[in-house]
Amino acid sequence: MGKARAKIDDYGANEDKKVVLNIQAHGDSAFPGQGASYEALGLSKLPNFSCGGTVHIITNNQVGFTTEPTNYRSFQHSSDLVKPFEVPILRVNSSDVDAVIKACRFAVDYWAKFGKDVMLDMIGYRYYGHNEVDEPSFTQPVMYKRIREMPTPPKQ
Repeated sequence: MGKARAKIDDYGANEDKKVVLNIQAHGDSAFPGQGASYEALGLSKLPNFSCGGTVHIITNNQVGFTTEPTNYRSFQHSSDLVKPFEVPILRVNSSDVDAVIKACRFAVDYWAKFGKDVMLDMIGYRYYGHNEVDEPSFTQPVMYKRIREMPTPPKQ
């Protein structure tokens, strides 16, 4: 957000600030778990901090550091953190490439038209768990049993 704001100031943008598209990528566990996300949202509408809206993208693998979501957040979805800021939330199945593309286009169009934040929550999974040495079926046996039974996504 700070770098986007600095670029806006460098370009001498007018009030709508639509010369820089600020995109922030978040993990599903880190976004609600780090105070910096909420703090940045709180500052985002102040005159000296605003960057004319941000497209937030959560890559949501539904496993926060191999922890159940109920153990790392107090609400149903990671993206619910933006609700007090009246940010629209688009939740999309990350295995549906066409839906992801449509949601991304909608998010950018929304930003371009309104100059406000928008949240894209791409819900999917990591086939091999949190990292390459993790065996996700130890901590998420039911979820990963279902994942392993799914057909592989189509090749792009």
